[in-house]
Amino acid sequence: MSKRPRIRSEGIMSKILQEVAAHPGSNPSAALRAQFGFSRQALHYFFKKLAAEHKIQWEGYGKGTRYFPKPSADEHFIERSFTLLELSMLGADRVFQETITPFIEALVSDDLAAMIQQSALAILANTLEHSGAKYAYLRLSFVQNNFALEIADDGHGAFQLIRDKGRAADIFEAAGSLVKHRLAHDTPRGRGLFLAARAADVFHLEANGVSFSYREGGNEWVLKAGERPRGTYVNLTFDLHTDKSIASITESHCTL
Repeated sequence: MSKRPRIRSEGIMSKILQEVAAHPGSNPSAALRAQFGFSRQALHYFFKKLAAEHKIQWEGYGKGTRYFPKPSADEHFIERSFTLLELSMLGADRVFQETITPFIEALVSDDLAAMIQQSALAILANTLEHSGAKYAYLRLSFVQNNFALEIADDGHGAFQLIRDKGRAADIFEAAGSLVKHRLAHDTPRGRGLFLAARAADVFHLEANGVSFSYREGGNEWVLKAGERPRGTYVNLTFDLHTDKSIASITESHCTL
């Protein structure tokens, strides 16, 4: 019987950091235990060590534990976690007005603030109405000349939901629905997420084992295997100097 190769602790912690950075608000413990052959207690030692070094942080206990990266020193950020009951009681509009608006109002243009608002409300509404999640995570950050909006949940996964509603034959076709160049004005389903993907300069959505991303200027959607089997993670990154607006996006991507 062959033995697993010995792995240095630095390599294990590096892998943990990669997983937590790629999937904030998730719990990669099960996948890492399977990869390294560790017990829960042995792997927890490395999580505790990284937390003591101020490289990660966590919320919750046991199987409900969720891990998040610690921000870098040059990053201005805010993050909040909600149960879906809390989010439902507050409502998407109130979360935006009380959490997002004070964070961005002095730092972004009116046009950019409107795009961020439209995008955030669309994603939060999807989380509330369709995700089937128990928890949601919101993170806002400014790094250099960019603003990033990250929203994650532990629900069914966006691509599965699109498929199960009969709007796609499989997970990959569901992801491909975001690639449509134009959307009819009278198309209500998926409109918010479609326009959010066009508003952002970098768009990344991961769900149901699929990672889907786009970078403005590259004009290329990248579809590949992802590492988040459950829940949905969305990252929208906006250039603070963008010349886009809701009007220009609607004109470019919606038909009459």
